[in-house]
Amino acid sequence: MKNTVEISKNEMDVKSEISIDFPLKGEWRFLRPPGHHPFAFDFVQMESKMKRYFQKSKIRNIITHIPAEEYYCWEQPVYSPIDGEIIQIG
Repeated sequence: MKNTVEISKNEMDVKSEISIDFPLKGEWRFLRPPGHHPFAFDFVQMESKMKRYFQKSKIRNIITHIPAEEYYCWEQPVYSPIDGEIIQIG
């Protein structure tokens, strides 16, 4: 994805394009379960053979809550989409 950044410096406008990478590597899908926030997306990794995104059965997913640790994407790294430096947290 490309984004245009406009910088105004000494009454001269400068435009430059930057590339923004997706913050996840590999194949991911997104879910929007009923009752979810309208602008929220849950990204999940799929297990290739069974086409599931969690370790237990689909029936268990319908009947009960599945803990986050049982999803294949649990503890997978999230990458920064652009180069930068963290200045302050909190």
